[in-house]
Amino acid sequence: MGTCENQLFPPTDFPTRPAYLKFKNLKSGLSYCQYGVLKEDGKPIDCKDVPADVVSAEEKEKYRPQVLAKCVCTPGTECKSVIANAGVASVASTIFVRIALGTLLERFGPVNVQCGLMSFGAFWVAMAAAITAPWNYTLIRFFIGCAGATFVTNQFWCSLMFAPNVVGTANATAAGWGNLGGGVTQIFMMSVLFNPMVASGMEPNELAMNNQLATHFRTYFQMDAGDASALAGAFGLMNLFARSLGGISSDICFKYFGFRGRIWAQFLALFFEAIFLFSFGKVDNSQPWYVALAVLVCFSLFVQMAEGTSYGIVPFMNRKQLAVVSALVGAGGNLGAVIAGFCFYKPIQDALLPFQVHAGYVMFWALLSPCYYWSEMGGMFHGPAQSVEKGKTSGDYESHTESEATTAATETSV
Repeated sequence: MGTCENQLFPPTDFPTRPAYLKFKNLKSGLSYCQYGVLKEDGKPIDCKDVPADVVSAEEKEKYRPQVLAKCVCTPGTECKSVIANAGVASVASTIFVRIALGTLLERFGPVNVQCGLMSFGAFWVAMAAAITAPWNYTLIRFFIGCAGATFVTNQFWCSLMFAPNVVGTANATAAGWGNLGGGVTQIFMMSVLFNPMVASGMEPNELAMNNQLATHFRTYFQMDAGDASALAGAFGLMNLFARSLGGISSDICFKYFGFRGRIWAQFLALFFEAIFLFSFGKVDNSQPWYVALAVLVCFSLFVQMAEGTSYGIVPFMNRKQLAVVSALVGAGGNLGAVIAGFCFYKPIQDALLPFQVHAGYVMFWALLSPCYYWSEMGGMFHGPAQSVEKGKTSGDYESHTESEATTAATETSV
């Protein structure tokens, strides 16, 4: 599927495409426009004319398409739009499936639901080999996205099996190791499958990258596909321990500070996630790639920790409707991804600004953490209210929830 700007619009036939006019090769330092860019209302319209006093043939070049990367896919290009639309479609489908899972889990149980979802997802992953155009690329990513709802089954299942004092760690570790596959796949697909096939002479069309970070490293830092995927894979590989760390921190805070400790753990993870996301958006391509990687690793650490702390709170929200709550919280995460895709990454024609705006969005929700409050558990700054049932407090609630979790797990196994 040819979606790169220089596949859809050959530079020799379309020399004034904005993506070309703004292009500078980081390795050689050469620009597509040898003598600078003409702008109108701040937008590039053409390259400046060749000065009259130049002599050599090389100096007489107004356009230099030879400096362009193999795949130009920067903000404002057709490539960027295709990838952005497909990314939004893949997470949008998961929203509806995750909501539906609340009912399905109650009726059929986690084992049957998980089996069905993974079989459905495997079929559409295999169908990805038939992608030939942007429309079926988007469609197949939509169906593959449905498999992301297995996360809800995972969290529901773990919440039934583990006691409240360790449920944060259990949920976070199970979810983290599930998402670890995403990081491994980034590296495996390029290094073990794609690159050896290219080396053996099986040269395919340019791959449409299905990940924002891989595309960012590949196009903005002008790295080859294998290296870009490896760096982007570092984001997913942090799931090896980072999400568990979020769950562990939530459980430790719960042990020493009660339920309010879980909310503080959530707030701190979100707060530093926003800080490092903003920092990532400030790393431009004049700096070495490893600077971006270092910031990305720190950002990923707090992203995964925030997901772990979230599911340290979920089992306490409404214990009688655990499946529905797990489904809605999981769907809410995907809704946030859709909002970010449509509002930040797709419309903003800049390589770095979307990350900075997204960071502000994360910080906004982090600062709303004091709004969390349950009368029987308390909130971030308030202790629990006395229950109408013989003055039960959070300590009583903990043991009560533990017995309920044990009973529910027994019923499920039967």
